[in-house]
Amino acid sequence: MKNVCRDYMNKNCIRNNCKFIHDPELCVDFYKTGKCNNKDICTFTHKINNELLQNFLNKNNSKNDNKNDNKNNNNKKPIKNTESFEANYNPPDMRIQYEYGKNRCELQIQSNDVIIVPDLFRDDKNIYDKILDEVFSTDYDKNILIKPWHEGCHLIVDDHYEWKKDCPTFNYVINKIADYFNMDIKATRLNWMQKLTDFKFQHHDAAALKPEKAKVQNFTVGVSFGYTRDIAFQVANHNDCRNVISFPLPNGTTYCFSKDININWRHGVSAIKTDKSYVHKPEDGRISIIAWGYTRQIDVN
Repeated sequence: MKNVCRDYMNKNCIRNNCKFIHDPELCVDFYKTGKCNNKDICTFTHKINNELLQNFLNKNNSKNDNKNDNKNNNNKKPIKNTESFEANYNPPDMRIQYEYGKNRCELQIQSNDVIIVPDLFRDDKNIYDKILDEVFSTDYDKNILIKPWHEGCHLIVDDHYEWKKDCPTFNYVINKIADYFNMDIKATRLNWMQKLTDFKFQHHDAAALKPEKAKVQNFTVGVSFGYTRDIAFQVANHNDCRNVISFPLPNGTTYCFSKDININWRHGVSAIKTDKSYVHKPEDGRISIIAWGYTRQIDVN
């Protein structure tokens, strides 16, 4: 009977959500004394309604469970959002720098840098068309001059032929790169992706693998003209990790990376997934002019 509301049995419970049992069929005399003088003819019950009692017990058990859960949770060690509070002076695997509105590079270049310069060719809107027109105007057989590269995933203009002397726009781009980055350029290439499905495998540039190249090449510069594509960098120095980061290269965007990036990361141009009915259009094309060479940089490793 201790779970029955005393005020209710005295007809004066005014609580809206009383936590004790209100049983209208329970005998008041039996509740108060445990005896009923009218037990043979009493119209009320001498035991609590089983359904009301069960609901009361279930409700209280649920509250106790919640209390115990909270108690157990309070005993658990809180999850930390920080692994260490010690200062870390190690250089990052990749540092991304961004420069805009300069006539010459004013950045202090480090060996772990990726640099983005979006406006170096801001005023040259038609370089994509100009370069292709100049390449196709040379005297070489275009079926030989323009050939598949990297297992046929895109095209290049073959460097074994002397087509560059007849392409002033290509040379304008190379000279502007050399001047902006104060770069001694040792080699160049023209890549051409005609279709959205063309791409570039993840790879290292030669200086990461050949010591004789590394002596004279510590910097790669690429300029993207035409359709916006993503340049992607894939972790290469951890056998159990092949994570990739990427960023888009709108028309005229210059990107470059230093020595350690070439060693510790692979790079490539991500493929674009198309449906089976895709037919490429002229505006899907993209060329990249690549320059390899040497520029002053701080070695952080």
